[in-house]
Amino acid sequence: MITRYAVLISLSVFLSSCSFDNPASIDMRSETQSTGDASSPERLGEKKTPSIQLLDESQVRKLAADFANQELADRKFRMPSGDMEPMPPIHPIHWRSVIYVYRDNRIRLRMGGSGGPEATVSFRPDGSEPKLEHEEYAWN
Repeated sequence: MITRYAVLISLSVFLSSCSFDNPASIDMRSETQSTGDASSPERLGEKKTPSIQLLDESQVRKLAADFANQELADRKFRMPSGDMEPMPPIHPIHWRSVIYVYRDNRIRLRMGGSGGPEATVSFRPDGSEPKLEHEEYAWN
């Protein structure tokens, strides 16, 4: 019983010493008063990652066609007749598959198939680091 009374008395003494008319006497700082919003990445301990502009499919197809045409401009391929001929121009519509390879973080495009030019081009999702991975002229 005595401890209950002691706690109540000390609590009442504490509350009587506080001035509730002056909010500055109560030190209740909120988390959002400092540098920014409580949900901002800096407050949550997260690092801001740079935003990357991802290309849409039409941009990917055009970029791949331009890059492949540039890389294959001087290449010649042996035709079934035995003649050496340049690779025909590649157009954006020729790419039959546009695949995002998660493991490599690359977009891979393939064109061709049986009988005719074949090529595989890949690059990063933002269009950087283009690479011609495969090119040939298939006879059948």
